[in-house]
This record gives sequence, C-alpha cells and structure tokens, in this order.
Amino acid sequence: MKQLIPFFLFVYFAFFLSQIFAEDSSLLLTATEDNISVQIDFDWESAIQVSLVRCHPHEYYPTTDFLLLYDGVGDDCSEDGYRTDRKYYDPENCLAILERSNISKDQKTFEIARFSNNAIDKDRDKIFDKFYLIANGTVENEIHRKGIILAGPFYVTEFPSRRTDARIEKKSIKGLEVKDIEDAKKLGVSHAAITVDLCSFLGNSNEPTIEFICNGKPYCFNKKVVENYDQQVIDMTAADMEITFVLVFWGHRISLAPSEMIHPDFEVWLDLSWTLSIAAPNLTTLHTVEYWQALFEFLGDRYTRKDGKFGLVSNFVIGNELNSGYIWNNMGRLPLDETIRQYERGLRIASTALRKYWSNAHILMSLDNYWNSESATEFQQFHYSQKGGFKGKDYLIALNSLTKKEGDYSWKIAYHPYGLDLRTPVYWDQHSVQTASLDENAKRLTPFNIEILPRFLDRPEMRFDGQRRDFYFTEQGFSSPHEDDYMHYNADHYNPEAIPQIWLERQAAAYAYAHYKFVSIGAKANIFHRHFDLKSEQLNIGLWTRPSDQNGGYYSPKPIYELFRLIDTDQSFEASSPYLRHLIFYPQTVPPKNWNEIIPQFEIVEKSLELKNNN
Repeated sequence: MKQLIPFFLFVYFAFFLSQIFAEDSSLLLTATEDNISVQIDFDWESAIQVSLVRCHPHEYYPTTDFLLLYDGVGDDCSEDGYRTDRKYYDPENCLAILERSNISKDQKTFEIARFSNNAIDKDRDKIFDKFYLIANGTVENEIHRKGIILAGPFYVTEFPSRRTDARIEKKSIKGLEVKDIEDAKKLGVSHAAITVDLCSFLGNSNEPTIEFICNGKPYCFNKKVVENYDQQVIDMTAADMEITFVLVFWGHRISLAPSEMIHPDFEVWLDLSWTLSIAAPNLTTLHTVEYWQALFEFLGDRYTRKDGKFGLVSNFVIGNELNSGYIWNNMGRLPLDETIRQYERGLRIASTALRKYWSNAHILMSLDNYWNSESATEFQQFHYSQKGGFKGKDYLIALNSLTKKEGDYSWKIAYHPYGLDLRTPVYWDQHSVQTASLDENAKRLTPFNIEILPRFLDRPEMRFDGQRRDFYFTEQGFSSPHEDDYMHYNADHYNPEAIPQIWLERQAAAYAYAHYKFVSIGAKANIFHRHFDLKSEQLNIGLWTRPSDQNGGYYSPKPIYELFRLIDTDQSFEASSPYLRHLIFYPQTVPPKNWNEIIPQFEIVEKSLELKNNN
C-alpha cells in the first residue's frame, strides 16, 4: 500500500496542475512546406521547465488523465461486455518524442522541422501528429516521460495544399447512387455517390498492385479495383456530376482486407442475420494509422489532381451511420468517449491527408436519423445501448467538442433523413409526425422535421470558423411496398408488374416533398438511395423495378423516375403537384392545394429553380 501512495499523489498533483492550465492553455500550430510554427498563448512560472512533445495519432502522453485513472479505455469491463480492460493505449510504450526543451516564457513563438529526421520515425510528416506542452519530466534517448501536461494535445490545423482552387457548386442538389451512368445522364443527376469497398481496395496481395510512397514507405493498392473506380469517376466527372466517395470495410468481405486494418474488436452483427455490417478501421497502432494516412494521401493524389487525369472526387464520407456503429461502424462495445476518440482520429487523418492535395476537398461524418433516440434500443439490442449505439445528437456534440478542444477543422455532416420505417414511404402519419416532432427533443429526424438539423448546426458552439458546417443528405430513399402489410416483405413473391399504384404514387410524393424541403433548408446534396430495386435489400426503394428472377437490374421505371428527372427543371411543379393529394400530414385531414402550404420558405425552392433554369 505504501508503494501506491506516491503514485496516487502524483496522479492528484498532475491532474490538479493540468486543470490550472487546461481551461485557457492552447497552442496554435501552422505549417509551411518545411516547418511547423508553434505559438503559445499562456504564461507559466519561470521555475517550471517546459518542453514541446510530439506523439503519434494513436498515442497519448503517459500522464493523460484517462490513462492515469483507467489504465486504458476504462475499468468498467464488467459493464461494457469485455472480460478485461481494452488496453489500446499503453503508457509505457508511448514514444512521446521530445521536439523542444527548456522553452522560456519569452519564447512564445518558434519553429520546428516539419519532417522528422530522427531514427524513431524518420521522414514522417509531423502535421499528422499531436503536440503537448509538458512541465518537467524525464528524457531518455529523445523520449520524454512522466511530465505534467500543461496544454494539449493540439494538432496542426493550417498547412499548404497542392491545389487551392475553389469548388464549383452545382446548381441542383439532385443526386443518386449511380449504377448506370447513361441512365443517370438522362435523369440529369448532379451528385453521384460511390460506395468504396476498402476491403478490396487495400487487398489482395496476390493480385497486381499500384505502389504509393508515404512517410518514406511503400504502400500497395489493388490495381484492378482502383482502375474500376477510376473509370466510374472519369465517366461521372465527364458528365458534370459532383462525386462523393463513401468509404467502408464491408463486414462480410473483411477476409479480402489486410487483417491488421480491421478493428480488433469488430463484432459480426448476427442478431438480425439478414443485415450487412461494416467494420471500423483499426487505428490503434502506428502501422495502421500510417496505412490509413497512406490510403487518403493516395486518394487525394489520384482523385483531386488539377489535370483531372482520373476525374475529380469532391467529397469523402468516412464511415457510415456512426451513431448506430454497432451495425454500421463496428468497433465493439465501446462507450461514447472512446468511440469518438477512435473515430475522430481517422476523420482527422483523412482530412489532413486529403487537404494536402486539395484545400477544398470535403470530409464528412455520417449519421442516421436517430436524433434523441438509439436504434439499439428500438431494435432491442440493449447490450449495445451506449456501447456502440448512441443518439445522433450526442454523437455530434461529442465529436464537435473533441475537434474544438484539439484544433478544429472543416468536417461536414452526411445525414440520412429516411422516414421512420424504410419499408413504407409514408412519414406523414400520426406516429411518424409525433416521433419526428418539430423541436430538438425529437426522437428522429425525417423529411418532416429535418430543419432541426441546420438549426442545431447553426448554434455558435457547433460552428466552424464562425460558419455553420455544411450538411449533405448522402443516403435516403422511399420504398414502394407490394401491399399494405409491408412489415412482412417476401422478396420471393416480388412481381414488378403488381406493385399497387397507390404505393408507387406515395413513393413519388415522399420524394417530391423531401427534395423541396431539402432545398429550402440549404442542403448541399440530396442523394437518392437507390437506382433500382435490390432483392437482397428487402425493400422496393429504387427508381426502377427489377426483374422478378434477378437480385437487381432494370425492368421498368416507376412513377418516381419521371418525377426525379423533372424535379429540378422548369417542369418541376407540373410533375410534382399531382402527388400533393397523398401528403396529408397529421393532424390535417385534407391534402394541401399548393407546395407552399407544407414547405416553409418555399420561395427558396422557387428561386433555386429559377436560377438553375435561367442559366
């Protein structure tokens, strides 16, 4: 017990001293091509020996509060579903590289080399790393240990980019998960989403590869897979579409990926065996965070080139529906703070890597429509509640708080405002309207109450650089069920010629209302899911029906197809008005006569159409 007393005294003193400086202590880190400028904005006693220390993205200085108190992720393993502590962070193995020692009070601005020249991590670009100001501590072979954190971690937030030209904004937000480029051109698609399967992109070592050098090390990417994406991007760019990559590790394909890149606590989600799952990347080791960096530098180098050799990708969604991460970004049963730590690490690395190549590449985080509720609870997966399954609003607040604390950057939001139940297009019935209430306590955000999102993002504490963060609707669609009993879908009974007309019209009505609403609130894109019906998805959610004996493909266009084609043209209201009769939002009992009765600020929609079609 006597041996523990000094340790606990140190923990208490370290925590006490760190709190004195924590509230107002900060570093401003900016980079040039060769150097990193460090600016310190607080004072300390002259007697304190102060050093600048650097850690890799997956490491924390050994005296970080949560490491001292919990020896890793946490000591509540009996509650989080694990038998032992999840020790992603080992204070004894943290490198904590000394960058500058004996910093004096009057030396508030100085420079260090941007690229590492030491034996520990030679040629590494330090703009990906985190920096601390440390009081006292011991130094052994360039490694600084057991000091007291005065400020940090902070990241470099400004640095030069290879390409700095502005984005060319599309005049329409109409988008689609494009499966047929020629059909998409007929539809006048302005935004195209491509889901990038990272499992095949990074594997297979037995096939031809493309080599890319990052941090002085070679990394290889599957040549056949990359060239397949090249062709899609080239074709869509030529068709004047703004392209969004959605980057995921499909759970059923992880055998194709380098095993070290799959999160060590990924759990195949078997509770509902019909669904897919997505694995979170493993960003808990130096090798894997450098691999992640290399991936996004490769993407930036290839798809944001000025000469457009491989086309242009403007937006990169990192992960999928993060608040329901137990399905769609699974890293096991981790609490929110640790989930955010690990996700934000990947988001920041991706952002930094891409912005090295184009300053205006957009990095997006993804949420589903559970706002003040959890899908884990609704699906009765209670063991994931607050352990992989979170409220979207909580996730957004926690991510914003962490990026503000450590050096903010311009991440965006990719939201999925489906209706309450993907099996029906109707989000205007009593249950839907009451669940998607018109206030920030709403359980879900659907097209009916989606204005809550921009209103929330416009809060001063949620803004980036004084401006509201952009938001994109990168995945949402509306089904056309076979029958009223849509809860008992039977894909084997699918008949493309027998879908009731009433459901086809309701699907079109749901799309028209959502599109106008999204325009009116300033969304950057409305990307429809999906191009054609897919048997394995167990939803009739496409613009096209599929042949009854096939998993996907084209049989005949639905009424929504023609509406989709015309929705952003001068024939928009002529095409959409017939569907108003279906949009009887509870507690109303009669349909609206005009769109401006149910779309607030409908003049924004009218102005948008006028601008697009007069230019």
